[in-house]
Amino acid sequence: MDKCISDHKVIVFELPYSKPKLLKRTITCRKKNIDNRALSTDIQRAAEDMKNDYNTNLVDTYNRKLKQLLNIHAPLRTRIVTDRPSAPWMTSHIKELKTERRRAERKWRSTNLCIHKEIYRDLNRKLKNAIETAKKYFYCHKIEECVTSKALYNVAKTLSGKGGSSSPVKKEDVMKIINTSPKSCCLDPIPTPLLVIHLEHLIEPITTMINQSLLSGIVP
Repeated sequence: MDKCISDHKVIVFELPYSKPKLLKRTITCRKKNIDNRALSTDIQRAAEDMKNDYNTNLVDTYNRKLKQLLNIHAPLRTRIVTDRPSAPWMTSHIKELKTERRRAERKWRSTNLCIHKEIYRDLNRKLKNAIETAKKYFYCHKIEECVTSKALYNVAKTLSGKGGSSSPVKKEDVMKIINTSPKSCCLDPIPTPLLVIHLEHLIEPITTMINQSLLSGIVP
């Protein structure tokens, strides 16, 4: 083994093991190229209708109307996908470098020229550096997410008060929290990216729901 490539010894052996087949599953998804202008018009109408429910079932009306609009403008579709296990820090740049490295290695193996060997070694170094950088970024981002969650928890604790009465929240505060929380969950009537786009039409009922929850001490 060339020490310029690796200082490890090669061990060759055979195992009676076949590569497991990749699993396939059916998923539901929505189209991303939504006509946001038409959706915005419908959301404005829905927001006006919600004003009649501010003192009754605002949460139910909010969820029902937004789900209806989402199903109209982006109906659910089913598709079959193949699960391909991959490292969580894998990026498209790393995949491209791996492809280039494999191509360079085949070229070097076929020609055995020094220039092709140097190209392969250079790509190998670039790939290792890219993987190291991607890992650092991935884990740092995970830590930052934990910090952000803690910060959001502290904000929620401040808004809800600490054993005392709570003051109403402002639209600006709610908008700031929503804009810094890009993730969605299964309970959201529409995905957060869409909510952010049309937030100006929905911020009033959302703020009203939060203040009603703070006053009643009940989370709907």
